Amino acid sequence: MGTLNEKEKTELEDQFKKKTENISENDIKKAISQGEEKINSLSDNIPEVLKKVWRDIKDMWSMLVDYYNGSYRQVPWGTIAAIVAALLYFISPIDMIPDFIPVFGYIDDVFIITLALKFIEGDLNEYRAWKNNSGKK
Repeated sequence: MGTLNEKEKTELEDQFKKKTENISENDIKKAISQGEEKINSLSDNIPEVLKKVWRDIKDMWSMLVDYYNGSYRQVPWGTIAAIVAALLYFISPIDMIPDFIPVFGYIDDVFIITLALKFIEGDLNEYRAWKNNSGKK
């Protein structure tokens, strides 16, 4: 499987950072609605490259939904911004490596999701514990 070179990684990191600084309510709504569509469209046929981060993608989306509807607010804004930026990148079919390219199309998406996870992993784990304890699925 292909990988990203250092220049591509730096470009993606810069895009991600810039996007997290400018998240709007419309971005949140788009990440929720289009994120759900993308997740549902891939659920029965998850590309191999996404399998390791698939649970994280779904949990990030779920956390964003619960944040937006007010049922889970004990999360820093930076975590929400990172989730939105990552999901917006993930749902975009045209990005650094277009998603329609078999196997390689999701390599950049995995990089962005992994980058977001570095920032939000603790908050995501707290959310998972809250979700499990509240009986919410």
